[in-house]
Amino acid sequence: MDAVASSDDKVTLVLCLDMLTHQRKHRRIHRAGKSDTELAATLSATTDWDDTDHADLSQIDYQKYKPYRSPKVQKTIEKRL
Repeated sequence: MDAVASSDDKVTLVLCLDMLTHQRKHRRIHRAGKSDTELAATLSATTDWDDTDHADLSQIDYQKYKPYRSPKVQKTIEKRL
């Protein structure tokens, strides 16, 4: 039996063979959502935010800080400019 395959059939066949022969690099993990009681237990176990334990970041002058760039990154940027 000589069957004439259309180009769409050939593309589909190639894609199927590719999927079968190559393993996927990234796999999605589907987790079931938590129930309301589990969420309530998780939230009750966390502590409240205490401002005395954490620094007041609004008072810091961020203009004096410059982003760090490694020498390798600087060379790459200079090549592109």
